[in-house]
Amino acid sequence: MIEWLTRREVWLYLPVLDFRKQMDGLIQIVSSEMARKPNDGSVYVFRNRSGDKLKLVMWDRNGFWLGYKRLETGR
Repeated sequence: MIEWLTRREVWLYLPVLDFRKQMDGLIQIVSSEMARKPNDGSVYVFRNRSGDKLKLVMWDRNGFWLGYKRLETGR
């Protein structure tokens, strides 16, 4: 497993997400709808309607990371 990920909490946003949202929109969801601090070091995971795409937002010392994963098969 990736070492930097083993020491972080992972939060899944359960409602499906409009994947046109970019980093600022996702950070807004974390702070307003999830009532969390986006820069607390946790990883926030969002999924699309079909469940084959994921976006991850994470704070890393001096800025945010935005990760995107598209699954070729499965969910």
